[in-house]
Amino acid sequence: MSQEQVAVLEDIKRIQSQTGQSLEALAQGFQAAEQRALAEQGLPGIVEDIAAANAVLADATAAAQVEKDTDAAAALARLRGIADSMIAELPARLVARHCERALVYLHLDTPKITEASAELTTAYDIVRVDDPAVVQELLNQAKSHLARGDTVNAARVIEGTIAKAAGDRGTAMLMQMAAGLDGADAALQRRAWPVLKAELAEIDRVLDALSGKVHFSESMAGIQPPPAPAADAAGTTTDAGETTEAAGAGAAAATPAPTAPAQPGPAPATAPVATGDVAAPAPATAPRATEAPAPPAPVAPQ
Repeated sequence: MSQEQVAVLEDIKRIQSQTGQSLEALAQGFQAAEQRALAEQGLPGIVEDIAAANAVLADATAAAQVEKDTDAAAALARLRGIADSMIAELPARLVARHCERALVYLHLDTPKITEASAELTTAYDIVRVDDPAVVQELLNQAKSHLARGDTVNAARVIEGTIAKAAGDRGTAMLMQMAAGLDGADAALQRRAWPVLKAELAEIDRVLDALSGKVHFSESMAGIQPPPAPAADAAGTTTDAGETTEAAGAGAAAATPAPTAPAQPGPAPATAPVATGDVAAPAPATAPRATEAPAPPAPVAPQ
């Protein structure tokens, strides 16, 4: 056993002795901690909520198309819950929540400046990335007043921050969605299906606008399975190409190779007799029929 393994075992024994938990319970605790960390590293809550709202909205629209009031009512109830959660978890609403808590501490008979400042710090951390710099500046001003013990001006700036957060565009969009859900519920109660479909279409439009504001498509693309690398695609193409070439080679092997044209050889001594109307020329060496062979020359006597 290596030194690292011995050290791990000693740590496990120490934790068991301190907590009284079994090894299985410790393993489950570590797994739960890993899952919580993974959840914190995942998509922003607003993006997850929009994805859920889109799915439930599709169910509600499908139920409205076939006029199933029970299914439509269930989908609208789920959509209402998602919308309420989205409104509560918007950064602007969270900022307002912590600002309201800060005012509670400042309005006590004996103001709690440290606690109020802590709430403002939490609000500042929420808006550090997404919200306008003007909100951050207001929070900094309020904290500066608190640092000097000026609770009156601090409270005035905090109230201005709450008003600024109330004008957040995302909050206004979700309020429109909530109003659309009110209209959809009323239309369903009257079984006014065309009106219900129109209200659902308006909710869909609001979700599309909110998706653009929070960069929904980009965030969802980040968790989708990555496309096949170019090298893999090329390899697939190459394999297919090789298969095609192999098939072509097999077809070529099965088809007889064309015979090369014969080279012209020497003309035959006697030209073939042509058929048809064309007469063949007479041989040049043929003897005339009327001529006899010449007699041999006489031999002189000895």
